[in-house]
Amino acid sequence: EINEVLTQSERVMLLEKFETVKVKVVDSIQRYYDMDFKKWPSVNDRLVLNHGWMQLVKDNHLQKGDVVELWSYRQDSHLCFAVKIYERSKRNISSSD
Repeated sequence: EINEVLTQSERVMLLEKFETVKVKVVDSIQRYYDMDFKKWPSVNDRLVLNHGWMQLVKDNHLQKGDVVELWSYRQDSHLCFAVKIYERSKRNISSSD
């Protein structure tokens, strides 16, 4: 549940004011990416990571069908995410997953 991860001020910024929260995202080989975490009302109110996500996709050779697991944590009170990537070919994931 996202509300368990966010501070009160982050919750207001994201969910009420539709503002961006600056976050750091780290991949499995400890490359750090500065990203924006925001709510996109135009896409069913989804919370998304952008402005940096495409670089992570490129650096990690993500392809359609790969599964990305996201873990949140705090570093010096700042919201951060760690990404774990499961490649479809290595996990034998069916297309219905």
